[in-house]
Amino acid sequence: MSCLTLVRKLIAEIKNQTDKLDFLIMSLTKMSRLESNIIEVKPAKADVESFVESVVDSMSGRAEMNNITLYFNRENVSDDKSLGMSACFDVKWTREALSNIIDNAIKYSPAGSTVTVSIIPYEMYAAVSVKDKGIGVSEDESARIFERFYRGENVADKEGVGLGLYLAREILQKENGYIKVKSEIGKGTEFIMYLWRG
Repeated sequence: MSCLTLVRKLIAEIKNQTDKLDFLIMSLTKMSRLESNIIEVKPAKADVESFVESVVDSMSGRAEMNNITLYFNRENVSDDKSLGMSACFDVKWTREALSNIIDNAIKYSPAGSTVTVSIIPYEMYAAVSVKDKGIGVSEDESARIFERFYRGENVADKEGVGLGLYLAREILQKENGYIKVKSEIGKGTEFIMYLWRG
């Protein structure tokens, strides 16, 4: 290996580690600001379909890089735009929550599989479902995955700091919403965000 090749390899590794550290610092900062109410989540009426569509569009490049099909299933969304489904949520922070969930689905799914995002209307909530065909979560772990810094034993080889799901839960709770998980080992996971319709 030439000296120049070695230097390039070392620079690439330093950049990779710097990016990881930057991501950790940003995640810790967001967590700290949310917990101490420095940043206030301000829910307001917004259209759920256009919100979900914009998040799915923004995550599609990441999905393609991982050879994952990211699909927005509009089956439950009315064709009549005048009946649009609205809910009461902070667009910026809920984008953070949904992006974290989709990112996990992409990260823990096998190449060539599909991550499906759907909207399910209920009387009091608009539910946003993110379903993958990945490694799944055990029943024991499903009770802990929303804890700060928790990472399952079977994902130790994947990048992450264990804050994404914690932040998602905190954001939704501050909007009078909540999050649930359904999973089966080896068959995939479904995270469902419930946005209060107000």
